[in-house]
Amino acid sequence: MKNVTRDNIKNLLIPLPPLAEQKAIVEKVDYLMKIIDQLEEQIKHRKQLAEDLMQTVLREAFE
Repeated sequence: MKNVTRDNIKNLLIPLPPLAEQKAIVEKVDYLMKIIDQLEEQIKHRKQLAEDLMQTVLREAFE
């Protein structure tokens, strides 16, 4: 952008929450990331179960 210079950005004040609040945010994000990891593992496991079940059904149908 024409009106935004490097000096404008360097001198820009960005407010940050207090350190205690920053730490609380990090803890919450870490907690949520663990939940996401667990859910991803459950999805992988359930996909494998579905594939195994389909193979079993097909095997039974053609025997």
